[in-house]
Amino acid sequence: MYQEEINFELDPLKSRMAEMKQASLEPSNAIQCLAQLLMSKEMSDITIIIPGHDENFKVHRLVLSMWSVVFKAMLFGPMAEGDTITLAEDPPEAFSWLLTYMYTGETKLPSVELALQVYLLSNKYLLTHLTTVCSKYLLIKVNAVNVPEILNVSTLLGDEALVSKCTQALEGDPDSFFSSPTIGLLSSESLKQLLKKDLPVSSESVIYEGVMAWSRTQLESKEREISTALLRQEAEKWFSQIRFLAMSQDEFVKYVLPNTILTVTEISAIQLNIAGVPDVSLPPIFSKIKEKRNRFVKSKLDKCRIRYAACILDYDNTTIISNPVILDQVQTVNIIYLSKLKYKSDVGFNGSTLTITDSSGRELRAVHFDGRASEFYVPIQMKPEEKYTFTLSGGGSKKGYEDIHEIEDNGLISGKTMNNFITGCDLYYWK
Repeated sequence: MYQEEINFELDPLKSRMAEMKQASLEPSNAIQCLAQLLMSKEMSDITIIIPGHDENFKVHRLVLSMWSVVFKAMLFGPMAEGDTITLAEDPPEAFSWLLTYMYTGETKLPSVELALQVYLLSNKYLLTHLTTVCSKYLLIKVNAVNVPEILNVSTLLGDEALVSKCTQALEGDPDSFFSSPTIGLLSSESLKQLLKKDLPVSSESVIYEGVMAWSRTQLESKEREISTALLRQEAEKWFSQIRFLAMSQDEFVKYVLPNTILTVTEISAIQLNIAGVPDVSLPPIFSKIKEKRNRFVKSKLDKCRIRYAACILDYDNTTIISNPVILDQVQTVNIIYLSKLKYKSDVGFNGSTLTITDSSGRELRAVHFDGRASEFYVPIQMKPEEKYTFTLSGGGSKKGYEDIHEIEDNGLISGKTMNNFITGCDLYYWK
């Protein structure tokens, strides 16, 4: 769950009545009269019981019926029975807020958690204006942390605008969401909504692992032992949504095969299709889409040019690179996805390895390459709160005298170049 700062009164009805009492004023309008009726319980003619809640709600049939045709049918229709109604499924705090709304017109929702419950109740009792109030409030409050809860409710209620907003909240870093335990909080319909979207994940393997984590959570919630057969049964319904053919052979072997939920025939068919072997049929339960779902293949790469000052080089191709750190303290203003580095130099770094690490020293990627460019098949996500180091090791090179130059950035990327045997470098990335 998540926490949120609450800046509103938790009980607006009590607050309003306290103000009236302090001012020693009689109710001066209909709203104040209704508020006083709810507080005093005078002339109440129906009692609403919510099991597990200490206090019953003594209310007025007429007020509830004026707001809701559902309550009108319950309280005055042919099915109306006695002077009590039991609402076993309604959350007591949310129902209390709902009554305050009906008696006072209060619309200030105090938290996302309560707003979600009220949204469900307003839909249940056909309170059209209140559903709009809840939807607008949640549209403002959506973020990457509370997406599961809000997406579950908006999907259930068919709130397309709110569903779209939830998807947008994940676009900045879908990899983290699909890799976190919170994905297990999604309902089946919510997960289906996300898989339909073209979220900019770095690889389809991220989607696959997220689906597997979700499937395990479902089995755990049912208190069932996680076996290969049960995991296959839970995950199989998503195979048509997972783009196995958009993975590389290495990704398929690394992320899919260890789960052992595919048959030998299925594995063979998928790998042959990934390899581009013609006329190999794929079992009908699998997606035939080969296009990557992320936006990287559909948008133009941006480029940041890093220029180095002229420097004296000592030619010695047998010398190991004098300072292996070529870029240091690289930081971005927004999240970007690094696709390629291209070097400008008098010599190629044959047989070298480029390693990228974050602020903590954790290795994000190590790429072996020949020549003057490093291309990342899976783009590297770079976050504003991190500083990255690019280290080149191995291979023959020219030995240079260490010098530090600031990156001439485009307003998005900053850092320092730390080696003068490279005269320039271009970073290619997606925003």
